[in-house]
Amino acid sequence: MTESKMATKQPNQQRYVLVDALRGVAAFAVLCHHLFHNSSLERPLWDIMPRVICNFCHYGSFGVQIFFVLSGFVIPHSLRNVKIAPSSLGNFLVRRQLRLDPPYWTVLILTIISCHVEQAMPWINKQTIPGAWDTVRNFFYLQNIVGVQQIVPVAWTLCLEVQFYLVFIFLLIAGGRRAERYPGNLTVGLLTVLGVASMCIRLHTIDAWFIQWWYYFAGGAICYWAVTQPKYRPLFYGYMALFLVDAIIQDPPPMLTGWCTVLLLFVAGTAGKLTTWLNFRPLQYLGRISYSLYLVHLLVAGYVLRLGYRLTGKSPGFALCWFILGIGISILAAQALYWAVESRSIRFASSLKLDSYRRATPAAAGAPGIEGNTLLSPNTAENA
Repeated sequence: MTESKMATKQPNQQRYVLVDALRGVAAFAVLCHHLFHNSSLERPLWDIMPRVICNFCHYGSFGVQIFFVLSGFVIPHSLRNVKIAPSSLGNFLVRRQLRLDPPYWTVLILTIISCHVEQAMPWINKQTIPGAWDTVRNFFYLQNIVGVQQIVPVAWTLCLEVQFYLVFIFLLIAGGRRAERYPGNLTVGLLTVLGVASMCIRLHTIDAWFIQWWYYFAGGAICYWAVTQPKYRPLFYGYMALFLVDAIIQDPPPMLTGWCTVLLLFVAGTAGKLTTWLNFRPLQYLGRISYSLYLVHLLVAGYVLRLGYRLTGKSPGFALCWFILGIGISILAAQALYWAVESRSIRFASSLKLDSYRRATPAAAGAPGIEGNTLLSPNTAENA
């Protein structure tokens, strides 16, 4: 697939629907994992559900690896038209946080309220009510770094995403940029070296800093550049070889999930199929609400499963009913959060785009646009 052919886009090819679908799969997998493992109904669910579904739920936490790869793939596209200048980069970060923060803050506040409500429920194990300073630190994504209570349990990934964005912008600045060449070779080199270092020093526990997870983000970014600029493909092949070896040696299931995600994006990108593969309406819907679903599912599903266990015990048949009900209520809650908060914050953030975003040349744009795509957080470029 030549660059000029990839740069051609039809009116109905404005989205990378494959990215949306993978985002939906990842969010749904994380939802099923938490519903399966975070209650006393796990054992009866093992007894009644088909083994393939149990395994999908068990390994559903690897949706996080998919999210990180997708962020790495989309962010370079998002910034391809942004001049490396304080005004444009500052505007980009402000718009990104305006999309990321309101849904997260909403769930954070609802979680704190639920902690107070639980004090009046004798049949529920009480959660610790967060203090004022813990709440402030959670509001600004500092809970990982300073080691305070994680009020929204899934928010540790958002803390890392914010770090990813800041480090990536720093690498763009450090590598320099001319209007006719994006990205700078130095930026690509620095990002790759950091990705390889991340593979070498990664630990098997959740760390407060981005470096442990950077190689997923780097894999997505290098993949995007390899798809849009063939000169980077030898670098991509080398990186993927190291990634595969490291995955086999260190931690195959999660790392191979990330590796396969990168490979799928590359194959689809070079074949010109990013705008057509997995264009399945349910997956596209899950992709659209995935950020809200990721944020809110533990809050609502936890009450469903605890109520179910209290009412029906460990009956396998009822456990399956409560599991399905938890999925349905989580999706409804995510749709409500998306409509009430996320979609409005997306529109507001989009209205703040600076005029300093230049029109991309075919060489700079590379692939069809991904207008409207969002990943773990509402992040893409053109709509940020």
